[in-house]
Amino acid sequence: PPPPVATSAPASAPPSKAVPALPPPKSSASSHPPLKCPMAGTFYRSPGPGEPPFVKACGR
Repeated sequence: PPPPVATSAPASAPPSKAVPALPPPKSSASSHPPLKCPMAGTFYRSPGPGEPPFVKACGR
C-alpha cells in the first residue's frame, strides 16, 4: 500500500453574521385570554372520574 499522505484542512470560514432572534409573537385582537393547554387534543367527557359527563350523547 502507498504511504499515507498528510494534507492540510482548509481554514474554517469566519462565522457568519448572527441570525437575529425571532420577533415576539403578535398579540391577537381577541378579547379572550390565551388558552394554555398542557395536553393539546385531549378530550375530557367529564370533569373527573365518576363525575357525570358535560354533555350526554343525543341529549337536547
